[in-house]
Amino acid sequence: MLMLYPSGVWQHVNYGYAPLTEDGRLMPLAPQDETERFSLQLYHWTATAMGMFTNLDGKTIAEPSSGRGGGLLYLVKYLKAAKAIGIDISTAQIQWCKEYFKNEPKLEFVYGDAEKLSQLEACPPGSVDIVISVDSAHLYPNFKVLLLLKCL
Repeated sequence: MLMLYPSGVWQHVNYGYAPLTEDGRLMPLAPQDETERFSLQLYHWTATAMGMFTNLDGKTIAEPSSGRGGGLLYLVKYLKAAKAIGIDISTAQIQWCKEYFKNEPKLEFVYGDAEKLSQLEACPPGSVDIVISVDSAHLYPNFKVLLLLKCL
């Protein structure tokens, strides 16, 4: 999609989510975040376990296949996660995120294989409270590996 619609500022590349309400809005956003509302709503809905939790206060989050990193920014900015680690197998995505989010101290981006998170220096056992996967886990050759992560 990024190749078809190039933009240096896209922070999300997911399907998005809209509740069946009159305006499709799930939560309040700052005006500068409105352009990516539906992508952010998918992160909100997933991270809050479909609304069961109101925030991620103090939690460390890891996202394999984090892509452009915008979902992780949402988690620290709006849901108050203490730290968010984006892991991606694309060095280009990691480099972009490191540059774009260089002034976001709660965000960290590292190169890595989603099926080998426990081997990453950024994710030693016991260091991560929540692993979130938005629009990517169904593509992994061995999905069961994600269910048995050692970094939790």
